[in-house]
Amino acid sequence: AYLQWGAKAKAADLEQQHRHLLHIKREPGLDRVDSLSVVMSAQALSGEMEMSRLLATLMRIMLHNAGAEYGAVIFDHDGKWMVEAYGTSEAQHIESVPLGEESGLVPAAIIAYAARTQEQVVLHDALSEGIFTRNTYVRNNRLKSVLCLPIMNQNKLVCLLYLENNLSPGVFTPSRLDVLKLLGSQCAISIANAKLYSGIQYLKKNLEDQVVERTRSLERSMRETSAALAEATVFEERNRIAQEIHDIVGHTLTSTILQIEAGKRLLQKKEIDSGFQRLAEAQDLVRHSLNEIRGSVHMLKEDRYSDLTVMLRQLIKDTERNAGVVVHAVIYDLPEAMSTAYKKAIYHALQEGLTNGIRHGKSAEFHFSLESVGANLQFRLKDCGLGMSPIVMGFGLRTMKERVEQLGGSLSIDSEMDEGCLLEIDLPMRRVVDRN
Repeated sequence: AYLQWGAKAKAADLEQQHRHLLHIKREPGLDRVDSLSVVMSAQALSGEMEMSRLLATLMRIMLHNAGAEYGAVIFDHDGKWMVEAYGTSEAQHIESVPLGEESGLVPAAIIAYAARTQEQVVLHDALSEGIFTRNTYVRNNRLKSVLCLPIMNQNKLVCLLYLENNLSPGVFTPSRLDVLKLLGSQCAISIANAKLYSGIQYLKKNLEDQVVERTRSLERSMRETSAALAEATVFEERNRIAQEIHDIVGHTLTSTILQIEAGKRLLQKKEIDSGFQRLAEAQDLVRHSLNEIRGSVHMLKEDRYSDLTVMLRQLIKDTERNAGVVVHAVIYDLPEAMSTAYKKAIYHALQEGLTNGIRHGKSAEFHFSLESVGANLQFRLKDCGLGMSPIVMGFGLRTMKERVEQLGGSLSIDSEMDEGCLLEIDLPMRRVVDRN
């Protein structure tokens, strides 16, 4: 009778207490895990790239799989916790609401406990058991089942998932927790991808703004000369920057979409581990390309008389902070008159050398020097990594070598196994001045 009325929790409780009298065979029921449903849910999460749509999809999927009436997703923004999504399966609200002690959206005490311990909080009857029975939110809403699940990615807390049911106790069973944790792993990757995608969209817009501003600046300066020269110069500059946007942003978005599509196909085939691996690779690809876009934005902001030394030291500082490496740098006084082409060649050479040393050489320490020696500007970068013999020049190194040779300089790489790698660049000082 209880099952016919839909009181599944009560039926399960009676069955557990009086199994010997009922003489029935227990079916999986609430604890049954539908593998197809899990795969479809993971696929739905992986297919969302915009944060607002991802949060709405996450809320619907988690509420459905958990059997919860209400839920919320909470993020940490620079030490301040914000409720970014909340609601029921019928109506979700996507907005940023600060989490206060007297918050009416979620129990702040339970959220704080889960955030501090990074452990799940499961209450089967929150109103009568556990350490939160006196909590104002719990008592006012007369909560039964409560779950607060930390969503982790690479041992870092991404967000907190809060779910509640104030009608039935014991809703969040172990099997349901297993499903939520599995979906939580996919959710963590999808949230990271959505953040990176938002960053790319922002930087793309920023690049376009830089193009507009740079074009206007060129137009103003060219008005002082002939109209024909102004038009030709502006057209060339537009093409150069447009090509840079196309190469970086186009390649990044295309490659990322291909990786995500491959992951979705694997998830459709129920190859969950392989699918998650593809999505993680897409995340790494976007993160690497995001760094390249930041570098391009930084270079676009610099005029031809900008301070190269300051730019190089900022690059070194960012690399040490982001990659956890040590760079011993010595930058001597450089020529005051140096063309943008020389500055970009030196800047990108250091950027590519550090990237290759970290990624391929697994180096945690570098020695860098830049100084004027005789008639040349000497660039030296030595890492303490694994080394390689022979050297295989990929796209980045080939482009670097071509750029240096176009400026009349030379580039060489010396490396032995287990002895690190030495990158040497010599640029003629005369041409440094003449090309201005």
